[in-house]
Amino acid sequence: MGMWEEASDPVMGKKDKNEERKERILNLTLEIIYLLTGEGYVIPKKKSPTVGLGALHAPGSVIQKENDKKILELISNIIQLLTGEVAIRCEDVSIYFSLEEWEYIKGNKALYREGIKEEEPQQLRPLGE
Repeated sequence: MGMWEEASDPVMGKKDKNEERKERILNLTLEIIYLLTGEGYVIPKKKSPTVGLGALHAPGSVIQKENDKKILELISNIIQLLTGEVAIRCEDVSIYFSLEEWEYIKGNKALYREGIKEEEPQQLRPLGE
């Protein structure tokens, strides 16, 4: 997990899946905000240490490029949570798998060696590129 840890509500007990999904999306969004601004934000109801403020990095710096890559990964995770699908893009073709289908394919990777490259795509390319 990133800087923010998920915790269950002591009053309500265990969270339902929809509530967990909402909280996960919020945590991913806060991590994106941190990467963009260098400033940490805390959700008042959560018990977590205060995140120190960071400095913004010059455009084109190695740190900025790593932040951009991480932001794309986080956005991809949010899209997966919202749609329940994993999007794979190769050249001009996009394929959408349900999360269950994708887990099956990853688990049986040896059976699909010819169809799947060794590197699993971690980023989605916009359709316009």
